Amino acid sequence: MNFKSGCLADVAYNLVYSVNTNALKLSNSGDRTPQAYIIVYNNTMLNTGWRRPTAKGGSIWLEASVRAEIYNNLFANTRFGVKRDPKKPEDNRSLSGNNWYYGYGQLTVDQFQVGKNDIVGGSNDVRGKVAGENNPKFVSYPLETSVDNYVFDSTWDFHLQGNSPALKAGTLAFKPHFTSGLVMSNGLTYNSPQPAAYVGALGSKF
Repeated sequence: MNFKSGCLADVAYNLVYSVNTNALKLSNSGDRTPQAYIIVYNNTMLNTGWRRPTAKGGSIWLEASVRAEIYNNLFANTRFGVKRDPKKPEDNRSLSGNNWYYGYGQLTVDQFQVGKNDIVGGSNDVRGKVAGENNPKFVSYPLETSVDNYVFDSTWDFHLQGNSPALKAGTLAFKPHFTSGLVMSNGLTYNSPQPAAYVGALGSKF
């Protein structure tokens, strides 16, 4: 999902699996008004970015003075964490917090550490340093699945088990753009969903 200048968007409750590069590219390029302001919350991203040969990104990429808020997202076995373009960074009003990182292998864990490769840190992030730390406890998904696997198995279930610590790791202390509705020219109104107190796109199944 690629956003440029002129966009005000709420991006929520998506499950993104094994895209070649970033799950989300957030940019203000294009010189359009308004400035791109993207709020990203309660998404689950898995195995993203591993099939790209360069180091541009692998989960969420920030560039060109985009204003972004990034909360309650679950990154499992993704290549890198939230990452910025050091030559054209994001707007300094951008915020991030309560995102959850899991890596089955040590290379994955090493690559989402803040301070390496222009990785962006957030308040109250869950970001261990050891492979296998902070298992989100999906209902049914083999965490040892190869990071460059691109075949999606429809029997996988990315809800969180009832004892998952990720169920209480989110924040409700922000407001999406369109909670009061976005009225379209055809008369239809679209409302952005409220954030959840869990991280990821899917909470408990029961």
